[in-house]
Amino acid sequence: IASKVGARVVLPDFYRGDDVIKKFGSFPPPGGIAAVVEWVNACAPMDKVLEEIDSIVIPYLKEQGACKAIGGVGFCWGGNVCIQGAPKIKDISAIAGLHSGFQTEEDVAKLDVPIALFQSGDDPTAASHVETLKDKPFYAKCVARDYPEMFHGWSLRADMSDAKYSAQANDVIQRTCDFFKAAM
Repeated sequence: IASKVGARVVLPDFYRGDDVIKKFGSFPPPGGIAAVVEWVNACAPMDKVLEEIDSIVIPYLKEQGACKAIGGVGFCWGGNVCIQGAPKIKDISAIAGLHSGFQTEEDVAKLDVPIALFQSGDDPTAASHVETLKDKPFYAKCVARDYPEMFHGWSLRADMSDAKYSAQANDVIQRTCDFFKAAM
């Protein structure tokens, strides 16, 4: 995505060196998604993550120079970080969430920047969430697409040797690139 849109990437380690597989040994873990949510909330509380984005990540990007605009891309929980953070962090110009499963329509309705939301068959539908923005001036830049035959996490964990999955994974990455080119 970064090379296709000419972007610099900063990938903070909000899990502090831990991860779901290291913690549970598999995904989904024996305790299901509820166990993942509990772990994420303990490991990376949303208020702390958003404060670090605003006080560390954004200033770092600005210090690097040549920063025309700042966007956020999040996968799964990271999509929710983008959705929760965009209304609170003034420097964010556009966001994308790929198989973002934790946000509500009310969360999305609070956005004041364009969003691209790409959901799997296991996730809340993209269109109903993005439709909450229809009265906002940036709505025409928003993109919503569901991939009903894909599983949660397919854009990162798809078997790329399988033509069905690789086509859908490549499609969502291209759509994300196209969105950022148009929205920022």
